[in-house]
Amino acid sequence: MIRAEVDYAVNELIVDPAFRFRVRGIRRVLKRTKDGSTLCPVTIVTIETNNRPLLLGQFLYFPENGIRGFHNDWLEAYLTGFLRARGFASKEQQIHIEAVPMKRTKQLDYSYHYLPLSTILDLGLMEKKAPLVKKMKEYELSWVLMEGSLIVGPDLGLIEGVEEWMKSHSVKSVVDLFAGTGALSKVAIMNGAEHATCVDVDLSRAKQTLGAMKTKASFLERNAFLYAPTTHVDLTIADPIIDFSLRFAQERAKFYAKKTSALMLTVSFIEDLYWHRRVLTELRKNFSSIHVRNTGRLIQAVCCEM
Repeated sequence: MIRAEVDYAVNELIVDPAFRFRVRGIRRVLKRTKDGSTLCPVTIVTIETNNRPLLLGQFLYFPENGIRGFHNDWLEAYLTGFLRARGFASKEQQIHIEAVPMKRTKQLDYSYHYLPLSTILDLGLMEKKAPLVKKMKEYELSWVLMEGSLIVGPDLGLIEGVEEWMKSHSVKSVVDLFAGTGALSKVAIMNGAEHATCVDVDLSRAKQTLGAMKTKASFLERNAFLYAPTTHVDLTIADPIIDFSLRFAQERAKFYAKKTSALMLTVSFIEDLYWHRRVLTELRKNFSSIHVRNTGRLIQAVCCEM
């Protein structure tokens, strides 16, 4: 019954003709409530797809943080309501959608583009009172990274993570991998960093963002996976496309464990437990201390050297 409802809901929700999916499995587990007092039943629906970002993409209109929500949020709410209405689930029953890559199928390419914040507001993709908008105006950040209609960056929680780290640690040098618009470098500099090195294949917008801070920033247009700083770095920020976070943990974590005092890596969306676990498993091979931050939208790992 759940499989049939998932098929119906996804087909109604996602109209991209190239999108493929199937329900791999359904399992039930018990999960403790936040206060640890009771165990609640959770039904985990694992969906294989050739486009994980689209299944985890943007759909619902304006939750509390002023940004649209996600397809999997809608699916979870729909399936939970369906089961409760038919007496198959209690009020405590939860549904969780887990998206995994479809076997023997190439994952679809992503279509990323930048839009000015003013255009985002005009299109109604964010509210003017949204906390992210207020934070962008505080730091005079002008560019928003989009994937289709999904707002990818900057992320409010990542900005706050850099702020918190800068306030509680002595940071002089910063390396910003996959820097994009240079937003996180600007946050670091405005909170005390003496110099930030931005690394990405295209830094034209980062140069605009950091135009008034050129003496405190340098720009290296190259593949961030191939960059190797020759001196020790106080803070390395890595905010890649989510599907690159596992590759970064596998290929570069060992190097940065020796070259940086702290690595801040964007790991996954908060609901993407499949990806979250795989990335953290790789990071633990090289870092003895890992603090996992839930930004409200993303999972960020703050890793310290062994």
